[in-house]
Amino acid sequence: MHSSFHLILFTFFTFFLSLTPLAYSDKYVITSPTTTTDWVVGTTVQILWDFNTTDPNDNGRTLKLELYQKTGSLAADNLMATITASVKTVDKNVSWIVTSGLTTANNYYIHLERNPENIADLFPDKTDSPVFRILEQNATTTSTTSSAATSTSSSIKPSSTTTMIVVATVTPSCDHVAQVCNDSGRAFINTTDRCVCGTFLRGAASSLTAGMTAIMIITMITTALTASIFT
Repeated sequence: MHSSFHLILFTFFTFFLSLTPLAYSDKYVITSPTTTTDWVVGTTVQILWDFNTTDPNDNGRTLKLELYQKTGSLAADNLMATITASVKTVDKNVSWIVTSGLTTANNYYIHLERNPENIADLFPDKTDSPVFRILEQNATTTSTTSSAATSTSSSIKPSSTTTMIVVATVTPSCDHVAQVCNDSGRAFINTTDRCVCGTFLRGAASSLTAGMTAIMIITMITTALTASIFT
C-alpha cells in the first residue's frame, strides 16, 4: 500500500519537475527597459523584446505585458498596470503611456508572459526585465551643482540703473573704446585690466571726478559679482 503511494507521489513529482523549466525558459528576453532606463509619468515609452524559437507556431502566439513594483519582502510584488493583455509575439514592441499615479522609485520591472493556448498549457513561457526607474512628472534629476549654477546665473543680471559701459580689453581695442566714450560724451578710463566708459562728462573740470567715480562703481560691481558667484 505504502509502496504504491510512494510510487504515485514520485511519478507526479518527476512529471512536475519535467514541466517546471518551461516556466523559466530563455525563449523571451526584454531588451528595453534596462537598468539605466528612466520613464516619466505621462510620456509615451516603448517596451521591446526578442525571442528565440524553432517553433513556427510562436509567430502566431500572443503575449501579456505587465508593470510590477518590487515589495522588498517575501510578499508578492505589486501589480501596478497591465500594459497589454494580448500583443503578437512577432511585433517585438509595444508603445505605452506611463500611467498617472505612479510614484518616483527605482524598483519597477516589466513582466512578459505568453498567453496560454488551452487549459493544459499550465506553464507558459515568461520573463522579467531588469528593474528600472520611473519618475513623477514634477520630479527632477538635475544635480545640486547644476541647480546652484542656474540659480547663480539667473541672479547675476545687469541692473537697469547701471551708468557705465564696460568693454573687454581684447575685443574691441582700447582705442575703439576711447572713440565710443568720446562719441557718447562719457569719460574714458584705461585701467590695467580693462578699458571702460565712465559717467557722462559735465565739463572739463569734472573729468577727474567722473573717472574716479567710474573706478569706484567698477570696483563695487566686481565685488558684488564675485560674491554672487563664489557664495
